[in-house]
Amino acid sequence: MRFLTIFLLLIIGLFCQGCVIFPYPTPEVKGVVIDAATQKPIPGVRVAAIRKPKYIKCDTLSDGSFDLQANQIWGPCFLMPGDFLDDVTVSFKAKGYQAVTNGYLGMPVLDEKLGGYVVQPVVLEQAIELQRESRP
Repeated sequence: MRFLTIFLLLIIGLFCQGCVIFPYPTPEVKGVVIDAATQKPIPGVRVAAIRKPKYIKCDTLSDGSFDLQANQIWGPCFLMPGDFLDDVTVSFKAKGYQAVTNGYLGMPVLDEKLGGYVVQPVVLEQAIELQRESRP
């Protein structure tokens, strides 16, 4: 029995080497969503930052703008190269429009006042353009 316990602990230690539960920061994402054809803002677009298995969401305002607040999503971290790059997948969905999904990278910077790293906000320079769904 003791051998089995030691063997199982070694196996678990081997497979979980470098694995910790980590609060992945999702960067703040700001921008505007417009209709691709009319170039007019689209209110009520669901904007969601996805870090499986969870997501953070908001809706666009009447002027098409959105401000998806920064947050943390807890998940396993395997300490691989690039784990400190805070990438986030953002989806844009509205009724009558084709959904758009884009990936963005928020760069961590050292904040000496806080004594740690913070993720810089992602401000989209160009508006997200949604295409109307084609009707058969």
